[in-house]
Amino acid sequence: MSDSEIIDYYYTNSVSGIEESWFTNNSENWYNYIINLPDKERVTYLILVLD
Repeated sequence: MSDSEIIDYYYTNSVSGIEESWFTNNSENWYNYIINLPDKERVTYLILVLD
């Protein structure tokens, strides 16, 4: 696998459980979901979102 394929794989896994309603409701679901991701998925997600 190339670097970009690895990043795509972990990013896809990290966003697979996110629900759109979490961004419109005032809840902690999104935060709790991201915090509880495995390390590789959490780091990949945060780097891509904050980039």
